[in-house]
Amino acid sequence: MADDDEVLESAASGNEGHRPLLAERSRAAVLFSSAPIIFAFILLAAAGGVLLAAWMGGSADGERLDITWSGDCATEAGPMVLARAESIGLGAPELEVTGDQVRLVATMTGYEDDRTAMPALLGRRGLLEVTHGDEVVLTQADVEKAYLRLDESGMPFTNLELASEPGDALNTLTVGDPEGELVISMDGEILAVRPNIDSVKNRELKVLAGDGMTRLRMRRAVDRALLLEHGPLPCTLRVVGVEPVR
Repeated sequence: MADDDEVLESAASGNEGHRPLLAERSRAAVLFSSAPIIFAFILLAAAGGVLLAAWMGGSADGERLDITWSGDCATEAGPMVLARAESIGLGAPELEVTGDQVRLVATMTGYEDDRTAMPALLGRRGLLEVTHGDEVVLTQADVEKAYLRLDESGMPFTNLELASEPGDALNTLTVGDPEGELVISMDGEILAVRPNIDSVKNRELKVLAGDGMTRLRMRRAVDRALLLEHGPLPCTLRVVGVEPVR
């Protein structure tokens, strides 16, 4: 069996040609928190599908689907849909853009809900907004990197590395209003509410994965990292067809 560093190096490598969704960790960090991290990776291996394919260098082994979306921005959105599919580890993705339609043929991850969840994920716009009161204080344009990380107890969260100026401004805002909070939303859906008592250190914004079983949190966190790393799409894509490839 590979040692902890080898496992983490494999996980951090992601798919060739795309930025990894799992951040690299130092040897000191591994030694400090090896037990929960090893436990977390056991959970990842058990989860399979998206997590195993994207982080551990495995290959998707679900059914092969032919997915079609429709949207006014098909030409611009098509390459982004392909990039998402490759980053998440779908097998042998093939893209075709014709008129207002985006068509992707790829081997799925093996989850029971692949036929519904994967088309929704790949075609989701992924538009980020962080608000403080009624003011939008951060958008996708202010995010330089997005990836999954594990905390000291092995629980997942999506980490956002912010550009210098907006990152410093957000830290100043939170320090100046310790009683307030930041509301982090995507496509109008609230992902997390973050109290300002936790300042935005090192220009990094942590987005917790919410409640539920660890496996669900893992999937939710990596889905968000995927959307924030490659998105947002220039428009909303509507799923118009999902067919198995015989």
